[in-house]
Amino acid sequence: MLLVSLNRDWVFAVALFIVTLTAYQPAWNGKPIWDDDRHITRPELRSMDGLIRIWTTPKTTAQYYPLTHTVFLAGIPFVGRINARLPFS
Repeated sequence: MLLVSLNRDWVFAVALFIVTLTAYQPAWNGKPIWDDDRHITRPELRSMDGLIRIWTTPKTTAQYYPLTHTVFLAGIPFVGRINARLPFS
């Protein structure tokens, strides 16, 4: 009985591992997964005018997180443009 239980656990663990790898496979190459495109800051908002719009118009981004976008914009001089898919890069 214990052997059957251990085999079932291993089968479940392997299946979960394969499903997880399959789900995140697009992200391995830096491609957005699921709804990531909605949460990447649009190019027209990657300026001071865009930042003002982010703070003053709640529907400008998918969710209203103005402080997060401000930190992304402020970090460009320190971090640079590491990945084209990063916000404000």
